[in-house]
Amino acid sequence: MNGASRAYPTILKKTESGYSVFVPDLNIEKEGRDIASALSIVKESIKKMVLKCNKEGIKIPYPHSKKFEHNKDDILTLVEINFKDLMS
Repeated sequence: MNGASRAYPTILKKTESGYSVFVPDLNIEKEGRDIASALSIVKESIKKMVLKCNKEGIKIPYPHSKKFEHNKDDILTLVEINFKDLMS
């Protein structure tokens, strides 16, 4: 795997129960009670996906590999995954 870490664009949306978070490049969507928990939950989901893909020999998409749209009220951020730590 090239590079020690990757930072994936992430979209947060306010919901009635907290925040939904979507990672377009990986097609992962999760929810949390607040921004911190939503980001923590999606980061763990990304890690699980990376480990599964690595085990099965599936290529992991690079950040910014998909175009995406968002609303003006959405929060855009990056979720960084350190592959070096994950694979050791």
